[in-house]
Formats: sequence, C-alpha cells, structure tokens
Amino acid sequence: MSEENNIQHHARKGFQAVRDVAESLTGAAQEQTRKGSEAVQDLGENIAAGAASQAGRAFAQQLLDGVQQQAQQQLQMAGQFAFIWARAYNQILTSSANIYLDAVLRSWEYNRNVLDSTSRALEDGVALQRRLTSETSRTVQGYVDSIEEQYGNARR
Repeated sequence: MSEENNIQHHARKGFQAVRDVAESLTGAAQEQTRKGSEAVQDLGENIAAGAASQAGRAFAQQLLDGVQQQAQQQLQMAGQFAFIWARAYNQILTSSANIYLDAVLRSWEYNRNVLDSTSRALEDGVALQRRLTSETSRTVQGYVDSIEEQYGNARR
C-alpha cells in the first residue's frame, strides 16, 4: 500500500470514528433526554394528581423544562466535542500529509541531482577515455612511423 493510500485509509478511518462518536453521543443524549422527560412527566403527573392543584402541575412542568434544557445542553456539548476532535484530527492528517509530500519532493530533488552528477561524471569519463584512446593511437602511430622510417631508410 503506497504512503498516499495509507494516509487516505487512515483519514477515512479517523473521520468514520468521529462520525461514530458523534452519532453515539447524539443517540445517548437523545435517549437520556427521552428517559428524563418521561420520568419527569410521570413525576409531574403523580405530583399533579396527588396534589390536584395548579401549583403541583406548574412545579412538574418547571421540573420537566429544566431536565429537557439540561439534556439539550449536554447534547450540544457532545456535538461540540466531536467537531473539535474532528478538526484536531484533520490538522494532524494535513500536517502529516504535508510532511510526507515535502519528504517526497526533497527525495526526488536529491535523486535528480545524483542522476545529473552521475550523468556528468559518465560524460567526463567517456570524453577522457576517447582522449586517452586518441592520444594512445597517435603515440602508437608515431612509434610505428618512426620504426618504418628507420627501417625504411636502412633498407634503401
């Protein structure tokens, strides 16, 4: 698996985890709100029925409203936590991707420089070999010419 695919895979897993946490917190908060509302409503009905007065019903309604408001606040806090976590995970992922891509770019530049240096060294080596071969050929030809001259003059 390439590094890029690995980063994408971890990003998907992280965002899925954030989504799961947010859904879990939302579901739990809704369930707690529902249970609290039912309990307070039952309590309010019992108080209202037992007291059979307007004051008992008003108290039960206030209690129910307080529980619902508290449940909504907890739900909002859970949602905010999930978004904060998602932003932090996104920053970590983005920073990691930037570091990885910077390393890839530097590696590519280094390899390109090494390739250029190797190419120049090879060209210099071939040019040196060509010059050496040419000089050797001229030297040998000069030697052969001098021998021919000496033996050619001697034979005449």
